[in-house]
Amino acid sequence: MKNVTLKGGAICLLATIGLILVLVGTSADLAYCQLPSSEKHEYLIITNKALFAPFLRLSNFCNNTENLNTVIYTTDDIKINYPGADLKAKIRNFIKDAYKTWGIKYVLLGGDTEIIPAFYMLGMSQGVSMNIPTDMYYAGLDGDWQVIINGRAKRQQVDMDAEVCVGRAPVNSNQEANNFVDKTIRYKTYGKEWQKNVLLLGECIVPNLGRAGLANGALDIALAALRQRDAGHDIWQLYDVIKGRAIGGWDKTLLRNGGNVPPDSHPDSHRDNNYFSGVNRFDFNLVIHFGHGNRTIIMRQANADVASFTNSNPFLVYSLACYSAAFDGYDEERGWAADRDCAGEKLITAKYGAVALIGNSRGGIGSTKQILSGPTIDLMYSFVRNMKGKMRLGEVLQAAKKEIYDSRPHNIGDWEAAIAELNLLGDPTLNFDISIL
Repeated sequence: MKNVTLKGGAICLLATIGLILVLVGTSADLAYCQLPSSEKHEYLIITNKALFAPFLRLSNFCNNTENLNTVIYTTDDIKINYPGADLKAKIRNFIKDAYKTWGIKYVLLGGDTEIIPAFYMLGMSQGVSMNIPTDMYYAGLDGDWQVIINGRAKRQQVDMDAEVCVGRAPVNSNQEANNFVDKTIRYKTYGKEWQKNVLLLGECIVPNLGRAGLANGALDIALAALRQRDAGHDIWQLYDVIKGRAIGGWDKTLLRNGGNVPPDSHPDSHRDNNYFSGVNRFDFNLVIHFGHGNRTIIMRQANADVASFTNSNPFLVYSLACYSAAFDGYDEERGWAADRDCAGEKLITAKYGAVALIGNSRGGIGSTKQILSGPTIDLMYSFVRNMKGKMRLGEVLQAAKKEIYDSRPHNIGDWEAAIAELNLLGDPTLNFDISIL
């Protein structure tokens, strides 16, 4: 590598990897570098050298089969060639450059937090401050997201109006990366065959509210929005029931398009709190889950239960549960996971199970007095409303976030916290063709 000193203290690093780094001005003014402007790409995958091979398979598939102009770069090269206080700042500066120079629309962070570091946003939820791991840091490219201290007050300059759609593959090993890529390619290749199948999965949210505390009401609002599109979709409902004063678990009478499914044929005929057999047998495309969770449990399944999946056709999950996508492995009640992997990550990186999860990296934000509205629930409604025609998954999620952000006060409060903590674990370019629903 050759160093060339330029006027004003700038340095141009000409690297053999093809990156051309031009830093204009003094070190205090450095913003980002410049990539070769002759290239144009839509999709950027960032990983490390150890996981390069699996993600190269995905890149080749996108380029050769989908006609999606894709490029892959490693953190090793970015760390050497880009400025920034730490690796995450260097990666963000690289994404800025790729967005400006190549017109990048989608970014996949190919690695868990040990590979692609988490950024923590200073958040305030219901009067309680918290640090929220959010990949919006890599999507909202304006500002520096730094904390401004004014006396005792802290205000973080964040950008919730994202320029690019970001997803994360929370993988640590070649096996996990290959599982992720295999499921992603299978969904991209064959997903239309089962995209009409939707499962609404509801739990009791606030027991002391009785029936008003069930998720049914909120999910039925989502159901109505889905049914406005087309009568041809196949929507299944699996909801908690109230038995006397007790919560009876998921109802054994699964509803399918408003009608009962015979007990011997529906997914939940044998185990009240397990729907795995249903996923295996009925090939759901989208599972919308409104229930409780933590870093070890999602949809009433513990990390170890992921091994129960044998579905060959992977599905998407949108979960409103607390910590369902805590990709840093932290739970405020339980601390750090031993392997830093939450239940949602297990679901994505296993051989079977889900191809993508949209979920919360911290606790869902709502009210214990009524559960039909609130920041976390309103984001789910917005997601369903924005499922329009042939869109990619990252675009649907970002449209939902933008709709909520544009209609709410811009401050570090419940709404910004809810937007920041809602992350996509999965490929943002997944074809999410709702026009067939």
